[in-house]
Amino acid sequence: MKKRITLSAHNIFEFSMHHTYFTVYGFIGVMISLVALVGAVISIGKTEVYNTILLFIVALMFTVIQPVMIYLKSKAQAKKNRSIGTYLEYEFNDEGFTISDGNDSDKVIWPSILKITTTKNLVLLYTTYMRAFIIPKDSFKDNYEEFKNMINNNAKNARGMIK
Repeated sequence: MKKRITLSAHNIFEFSMHHTYFTVYGFIGVMISLVALVGAVISIGKTEVYNTILLFIVALMFTVIQPVMIYLKSKAQAKKNRSIGTYLEYEFNDEGFTISDGNDSDKVIWPSILKITTTKNLVLLYTTYMRAFIIPKDSFKDNYEEFKNMINNNAKNARGMIK
């Protein structure tokens, strides 16, 4: 199965948000923000103003500031990376898949896929904890079920499945 896939800055942003917030550290960060928000609200009028302001800043750190920073980083990464915004040619078969940008190509065998995750718009095929192949679901509009079955049947070593 061959597909031309184009990644966008939005795809990189969605991957980065998922990778950041669907971890223990992401959960802890959100909990810190929520506790700081509750503390800030409770402290209004009961402590010095700068304490309340500091608590509001901490509350914003993981819920507003970090997502904005991830968005800006994703846009910058999209500008730097020549493969984002242009097409990548993926060829999937029973052994693995090959990715080509027209000049270079890379082959990935199914046993090297460690984890499979899906988001609303993406399929993420992890080969390491930090590196994943990002595949937009809309690239497979017409044959998503075939794609899903191929990945789930062949990437047997991976944790997770495509839903």
